[in-house]
Amino acid sequence: MKKAFLKYIAGKARSHNKTNRHSTPADQVHSIGILFTTGDPLKRDAIESFRQKLERAGKLVSILEYIPTRKIVHVSGHPGFSPEEISFLGKIKSQDARQFWEKDFDYLFLADVAPEPAVLQVLAKSKAKCRAGKNHPEMMPYLDFLFDYKGGTTELLEGLYAYCSKLS
Repeated sequence: MKKAFLKYIAGKARSHNKTNRHSTPADQVHSIGILFTTGDPLKRDAIESFRQKLERAGKLVSILEYIPTRKIVHVSGHPGFSPEEISFLGKIKSQDARQFWEKDFDYLFLADVAPEPAVLQVLAKSKAKCRAGKNHPEMMPYLDFLFDYKGGTTELLEGLYAYCSKLS
């Protein structure tokens, strides 16, 4: 039931968000957000490696992870939120999530390959100039740039960044 409310709120937030969306030339990109659903240690390692690469290139990187079950231990040190921080009616109460969607990222990369309603709600509320992620029918309305890829999280993030870097 909570997932149905999450989807409804995400759709409503998407239609109410009037952020001016556009791609930023690669040499003018300063801030990048990475949003993902945690659970796979390899995914977390790939995201951390990608974050370090971006920071070495002089980018300011913020990460938010969604921790979908209590069985997953939050060990990364990045801000995150869980189902316990979502009301029965689907409202995200997490301060970390709120601070993340309020940031004016040049690019926001979604590192998930399948839709997660809580993550879609963060995307819908995001003030990022360009939201990019994997091409998936349920995620299309929430993303400005969709990428088809074959491989893991590393390939997805590297591909998104490579293509976004070519946009101007």
